[in-house]
Amino acid sequence: TNNPRIRFAKSIPDYVARWLATEFLTEDDRRAIGLEGPAAEGGSGPGSAPAAAAKPAATQTVKFETKPLDAFVAAPPSRGGVSEDSPSCHVCGGIMVRSGTCYACTVCGAT
Repeated sequence: TNNPRIRFAKSIPDYVARWLATEFLTEDDRRAIGLEGPAAEGGSGPGSAPAAAAKPAATQTVKFETKPLDAFVAAPPSRGGVSEDSPSCHVCGGIMVRSGTCYACTVCGAT
């Protein structure tokens, strides 16, 4: 880009987000999210370090407890308040659902 504070942007929303960050975030915040310092260089300049020299992130093993499928109870499918004798909407013809003591159309909102 032509802006010396924003060296590259992948799209217009990316440029806007980077501009907002340069205007309203502190230097420490910009460095923390990678907009300043070595991460902001893009890794393609003449002075950039190779990716292999980067320190690898620490890994952590997570163990999950598994349960047999019969331990879960399947809920019956929801019908969304539609009953067998629900009337059709007088405005759009959609099926109405019970709303208190009357019916409401889920398509157009008529009652």
